[in-house]
Amino acid sequence: MNADHALAPPQATDADRPSGRSLVAPVALLIGGVVTIAWTAFLGWGALRILIYLFGTE
Repeated sequence: MNADHALAPPQATDADRPSGRSLVAPVALLIGGVVTIAWTAFLGWGALRILIYLFGTE
């Protein structure tokens, strides 16, 4: 047995690989980021409205 052949890394072929990457995780992260930004903006708007109500000169 040839030592170079025994220690050679396996060669992956295109047939061994999945046809495409799954987009589930990136899409879930994107949706989570959009929801987080929207929720943060809503909370900031609410805090601003409370401050205007409490300290407004109207």
